[in-house]
Amino acid sequence: MGTKTLPWLPKIILSFRAIVQIIVITGFGWLFRKNKSNA
Repeated sequence: MGTKTLPWLPKIILSFRAIVQIIVITGFGWLFRKNKSNA
């Protein structure tokens, strides 16, 4: 069981990290634009 779950675990971690990175980049971009328009 442990050896079977091992191959796809790094893929999930990498995809999750990629999704988090995209959310963070878009979130910061949106905040930056919002702050720029307010100022």
